[in-house]
Amino acid sequence: MPHRPSRLTRFGLLRHAATEWNLAKRIQGHSDLPLCDRGRRDALAWGAHLGHLPWDRVVTSPLKRARETGALVNTCLGAPLMVDARLMEQSWGAWEGRALAWIEARLIRMTPGPLTEGWTFRPPDGESRRRVWRRSQAALVELSRRCPGETLLVVVHGGVLKALTYRLYRRRFMPQEKRLLQPNFLHWIFGDGRRLLPGPVNALDLTGSH
Repeated sequence: MPHRPSRLTRFGLLRHAATEWNLAKRIQGHSDLPLCDRGRRDALAWGAHLGHLPWDRVVTSPLKRARETGALVNTCLGAPLMVDARLMEQSWGAWEGRALAWIEARLIRMTPGPLTEGWTFRPPDGESRRRVWRRSQAALVELSRRCPGETLLVVVHGGVLKALTYRLYRRRFMPQEKRLLQPNFLHWIFGDGRRLLPGPVNALDLTGSH
């Protein structure tokens, strides 16, 4: 665990475990699917890797896949559970349920512009990445005011995880950028009650392979 001044709140960010749509590479957004059998096994295994750290709370998105991941991981942690709706995945609107390959092909055919790339990208009837950053950042800043000096495990979604870390690492959210986050890792950020601060990404391999 990274050492920071005691007044800072430490957030360990974790993407939820797999659903059937994840395995099929379909976009979920606000669609509320439970974990698949593989996802449940993974979440329990992640709890074993995280159990040696002193967690004060577990915070999740209200969507089933995040809440279920948090509950299964917490069987090894025994921390109070909290839910915050501001940590929900990016809404993909009319594109929810579509295969990722279909969406990528669709974007290639669209004229490049604010709605197709970067922080202002917004699926039809969905929300922009900038909005995801604003609401998720607000949730964690508020938690850092309420829980100063604590260590919180935050179970979120791929879009939320990227919005939080990419903004803090000054990424433009463009396809040519080098990959920042590795799958199945824990990532750290910090809060001082006013803002979020970057911490180590890819800090702990939850598969135990490294």
